[in-house]
Amino acid sequence: MSVNQDIRSGADNVQTIPFFSTEFYRYYAETPGLAAANHYIATLAKEYLLALEHVIKDHLPASEAVGKGHHERIKTKQLLIFYPAMQWVHLMALNLAMQQVSNTGPNLKVEHRLCLMYNPGRDYSGEVINATEWLSYKLACKSLAEFANVKMFASDQELADHYGHLLELDKPMRLHPQYLVQLGQPRELQKVDKQGQSIGLYFGDAKVEKGFTQLPDLIERLIPAIGENDKIVIQYVSQGNCRSVLAAEEQIQDIAEREPRLRVTPSYLSSEQMQTILSSLDLFVFTYDAMHYRNKSSGFLWMLADKACKLIFLGESWLVREAKRLGMNAYLCGVRDLPDFLHCLLAEANQENIERSEAIPLTVDAPVRDYRKRLNSSFFDWLLSDARDYSLMGQ
Repeated sequence: MSVNQDIRSGADNVQTIPFFSTEFYRYYAETPGLAAANHYIATLAKEYLLALEHVIKDHLPASEAVGKGHHERIKTKQLLIFYPAMQWVHLMALNLAMQQVSNTGPNLKVEHRLCLMYNPGRDYSGEVINATEWLSYKLACKSLAEFANVKMFASDQELADHYGHLLELDKPMRLHPQYLVQLGQPRELQKVDKQGQSIGLYFGDAKVEKGFTQLPDLIERLIPAIGENDKIVIQYVSQGNCRSVLAAEEQIQDIAEREPRLRVTPSYLSSEQMQTILSSLDLFVFTYDAMHYRNKSSGFLWMLADKACKLIFLGESWLVREAKRLGMNAYLCGVRDLPDFLHCLLAEANQENIERSEAIPLTVDAPVRDYRKRLNSSFFDWLLSDARDYSLMGQ
C-alpha cells in the first residue's frame, strides 16, 4: 500500500493531487546557508504558487471565479490550508509564493496554518547551537508572520519555547495537537489472548542515527534474556542506499531464520496496521543515538503516548524529557545493562535492580495532564476551529 492509498483508505472525500516534483526534504540532514539553498527555494516557491493558485481558484465562489461580482449576495467561504513539518527552506519558499498569490476577493477567507516540528538551531538549555539555522528560521518565520492570515504552531513544548524566543513573543508559541495517532487510529482493536510478552525494538525507516546498524548485536544479546514465549518485534523500511544499513539487514534476516522469537517486518505498514501492532506491545526499547536526539524530536514517541507499554531509553535526550512531560511509564538504562534490566522487567522481579536503573517515575500531576490534553486533543476539531480560540502554551 502506498502512502497516498493509506491517506485515502479512511475517507471517501479525500482527494490527492501531486503538485510538487522538488525533493521536499532535500535538506533534512543538512544545514545549507541561504545562498546554497537559493535555487532550491526559488524552484519550490514556483510549485507552491501553482498549488495555491489552483486550490484558491477551485474554492472561489462561482461569481468571483468568472468575475461577475454580486459579492453582497454570496456567503463568505472559508479555506484552511495546513502545512505539516515545515523546515526553514519550505517557509522561505512559501513566503515568496504568498507574495505573488492573486487577490482572493472579499468572499473567500483563506487561513494558512503552519506546523513547526523542527528544531531551529537552539539547545533545550536555551543556547543557540547552530547560528545559520537560527538566523534562517528567524528570517523565514518573521517574514511569514507579516501575513495576517498565517498562523504558526509548534509540535512540542521545547519547540514552543524556541519559536517563542525566536519571534520575540512574550509567551511560548501555541501548540498544535499531534496527528500521527488520530490519522491512523484503529476503529476497533481486536483483543487476542497471547502467551508471553512482546518487546518492540525498532519501527520506522532504517537509519543509522536511530540505531538500526546496532540491532544485530543487540538482538543477539537480548534473545537469551527473554522467555520462551516472549518475542522481539522489528519493523523497518529500507531505502537500500547505505552499506552499513544493508549489512545490518542481512544479519537481522539471518537471525530471524534461526530464531522464532524474532519477528521482522521489512516493509511499509499502513497507519492502522502500525497502531494495531503498537497497541499489542508490552515494552519498547528506544535504540536512538542519544547525542543525535539531544534536541531532535520523534513523532514515534507520540504514537506510543497512549499505549500501555513500558519504555526503555538508552541515554538522555529529547525522548527522555518528552516522556517525562507526558508522564509515560519509562526507564533509563545503559546499553550494557539492557539484557539484565530487560529480564527483570519481563519477569517483574528484582525491583531493587530496577530502581538502580534510574526509573523515570510515571507522574499524573497538573502540568502533565494539561500537556497531554493539548497534544492529544482532537486534531480534526482543531483544523475546523478558529486558530484564535486556541490559547498559548501554559495558559
